[in-house]
Amino acid sequence: MTGKLLVFLSLLFYSAPLWAGPLPTKESLRYRISYSDWITLGFSEMSILGPCKEQPDCLHFSTLATSAPWLDSIFRVNDRIESRWDLKNRRSLWHHKDLQEGKLFKEYFVSFDYHKNLGQWEQVGYAKGTTGGASVGTTTDLPVELQDPLSAVFYARSHPLAGQVGMSFEFDVFDDLKLSRIKMDILAEEEVALEINGQKRVYMAHKIQPHYQTTGLFQRTSGKLYIWVMKDPPRLPLKFLAEVAVGSIRVELVEAEPLPDSGEGLE
Repeated sequence: MTGKLLVFLSLLFYSAPLWAGPLPTKESLRYRISYSDWITLGFSEMSILGPCKEQPDCLHFSTLATSAPWLDSIFRVNDRIESRWDLKNRRSLWHHKDLQEGKLFKEYFVSFDYHKNLGQWEQVGYAKGTTGGASVGTTTDLPVELQDPLSAVFYARSHPLAGQVGMSFEFDVFDDLKLSRIKMDILAEEEVALEINGQKRVYMAHKIQPHYQTTGLFQRTSGKLYIWVMKDPPRLPLKFLAEVAVGSIRVELVEAEPLPDSGEGLE
C-alpha cells in the first residue's frame, strides 16, 4: 500500500490549473512524500528533459519516485515514468513505465497512432519467485486528444484558458490499458507556505479536488485528495494531501530549478 501511494501521489499532477503560456524546455522539480508531515516516506522528481531526439515539435518528460532509505528494506520503491509529448497538437505520443514496488517488477510501453485512433502497447510484469509474463496488444477507438499520467500536467499548464475558483475541467487519460475521464474542481484560493531550495516562501495557490475512476497508479485511496497549485505562472503543483485510513499522506515541493519568483520570501 505504501508503494502504491508513493507512486500515485508523486504522479498525480493532473491538477495544474489551466494556463495560457509556453512550457520551458528544461525544468526539474523535487517533492518530499511524508506521512502526516511527520516521517519521510520517499521523494519524487519530475523533469522536462528537453526536445525529443529525432522528432520535431516534441518534448521529453520524466519522473522518478523512490522510497526513503529506511523504508527500502521493508518495501523498496523505484519507479520511473517517461513521456514524449506533441507540442503542436498537445497530446501524448509515447509513454513508458518501469516500476519496482517491493517484490513487484513491471514494465509498460505504449505508442499512439492518431491517424488510426489506436494505441499499441507492450507490458511485462512478474513477481519474485515466479516465471513472470508478457503481453502485447492494441487498444482501438481512442480519442484524438489523449494524455498519459505524466503528460497530463503539461497539457493543463499549457492550456489556453485561465483557471478560476468554481471552475471544473475534464480530459481523457490512458493508463494501465484503461481510458479514464478525469474531472478537476477548483475549490478555493489559499496561501501556501513552503521551504523551497532552502528558502521559505509563500505562494497564492488554487486548491483543487480531483474526481476519477481508474486503476493502477490512479486507483482510489480511502479518503479525499486535495492539491494546491500556484495561481500565477509557472503554475507548479506545490502541495498534495491525501486522506488515508489513519492520518494523511503529504507531498510538498522542496526543490525547483528554475525557482519560481512569484512567491513572497519569509524571514
